[in-house]
Amino acid sequence: MRSKKIVMGLISDQRLLQTKLSSFKHHHSLPITPREKYSTTANLNPSLNESTVSIPAANQSNHKTSERSSDRRTLAVASLISRSPLILPKLTTFESAYYRYQNLLSQTLSKPINSSFFFRPGSIAANNYEKSRLKPSQVGFDEEQEIRRDQISKHLQDDLKSLERLPDQTLYLLLLKKSNKHWQLPQNKISSADNSLSDTAIKTTHLELGPHLDIWSISRFPAAVYQPTKSIVPEFKSIWIMPQRILRGQVDLSLSRLGNETSEFGWLSSKEIKGRVTGELWATLEPILNP
Repeated sequence: MRSKKIVMGLISDQRLLQTKLSSFKHHHSLPITPREKYSTTANLNPSLNESTVSIPAANQSNHKTSERSSDRRTLAVASLISRSPLILPKLTTFESAYYRYQNLLSQTLSKPINSSFFFRPGSIAANNYEKSRLKPSQVGFDEEQEIRRDQISKHLQDDLKSLERLPDQTLYLLLLKKSNKHWQLPQNKISSADNSLSDTAIKTTHLELGPHLDIWSISRFPAAVYQPTKSIVPEFKSIWIMPQRILRGQVDLSLSRLGNETSEFGWLSSKEIKGRVTGELWATLEPILNP
């Protein structure tokens, strides 16, 4: 008798819970799931069984799966290898005038040095010091060194493969493929055996450009990512750009282990890159390149 009361209590609690749940759905207008929708339709029309009811969501998922399977492009990593400026850039006319004015102003406002504190008055050292104050400052390059530096820069300016060209600017390594008229970065697909994007970028650089490049990864995170047009780069869907810095060495295409696809390479400035790459690649590189 006691067990019967317990069973009846459980049944009443279950009915009360179902009543509260239906009341909650009615007041809060909960959406009906696809399974509930078609089960309700089947109950209203007994002639419809489970085999005749079609669920559109399944068809949509199958359609998306077929689209993904048809796109066989993979993910890739590109190396943005840069060479730092070797010398300071030449000052403009305005910058030269500004620093000259600041130098004269500081000399005028500063308290003159009493040379007798350091040199005995009338001594040879004191006379040499007074003569040196009348000469212009010898800090920096003289005119002959400036002319020589400009001649060296002009001589190497047309040699795109030289790491010493444009010494006052940042240069970036770009490649020209035989199958493409546009220049691009060293890039290769990501394999399942790769541990990180930075390791993949270094491995890609050595496979394509030879083992004589000593490079250093600036960051373990990509600087940018872009999705190339399928007609231009048919093998890659998205390309992650990893920043790197060259320390020493040079490119040797004869030691490339990815075939003879690369016909030319060059160390280019940001202004030279703009006219050699595609518009979508330039839109990705422009914010991360040094001017």
